[in-house]
Amino acid sequence: MVLFGPELFIPLALSAGIGATATAVLRLGLGESLGRVLAGLGLGLGILFGWLVVIGFKLPPNNLIEVMVHGLLGAVVLGGVLQGSSLRIRWLGWLLAAYAAFCVWAALGRPMMWSGFGLLVGAGLLATGWAMVLVRLYVIGRREDAEAWGVVISLAGGIALIAWAAGSRGLVAPALIVMAAGVGAACVAIPLRLPFGLLALASSGGALMWLVQALAVPRPTLTAPLAIAALGLFAGTTGRRLPLGARMGPLWSAVLAIVPALLAALLAASLPF
Repeated sequence: MVLFGPELFIPLALSAGIGATATAVLRLGLGESLGRVLAGLGLGLGILFGWLVVIGFKLPPNNLIEVMVHGLLGAVVLGGVLQGSSLRIRWLGWLLAAYAAFCVWAALGRPMMWSGFGLLVGAGLLATGWAMVLVRLYVIGRREDAEAWGVVISLAGGIALIAWAAGSRGLVAPALIVMAAGVGAACVAIPLRLPFGLLALASSGGALMWLVQALAVPRPTLTAPLAIAALGLFAGTTGRRLPLGARMGPLWSAVLAIVPALLAALLAASLPF
């Protein structure tokens, strides 16, 4: 596993390059209608490739970090199914909820570190996190595609900071991979005005929440810093009120979304290992 250092540069560059290239190829190669729908797959491919490089693919997985790769693969496949289906949004929401419930079960059951009342509380907190991330990213993406990309990039960077501050070095590289793939895909998606669709939602939301689970399940004390970082999901409201908010709202949102993460990293650094 790649932890952190100069050897991480190549996976980050490749993830960003795949995110950008796959997004552009899907959009331009598949035409106006189908290309716009499936271009979000570029983000998922960028993240998945990076995680395969820095984590690997094990059958069966030996720990929660290795389970993340399987969970992300499921998210990308689910996103493709949702993007290509004609189901109503209510049924799409139920499918996402079922996937999130399975992910919570997979996280808390490997190993069975939680039991009794603690298991119920942990499951409830993780389920709340899944709901908040997926719903907020969906709402942001429907309102402003560029803002959704910026928030995903900032949250991924924030999780990397929290992992570093908390001493969970094995999760720094996967979080930075999400950020790099997001930057690459956004560099193509925003100029081409591609929608932040269900494929991008499932891939980014799934990746972010698997990182959260990998941090919080072994160390429940990190729940508070991660909850603070999640406030970045609501940065758009403030960003649109700042100077030039009508034009620079997405940029302001991305900048503001990193502020709670910085505070969360300071809190995480003060917690006992």
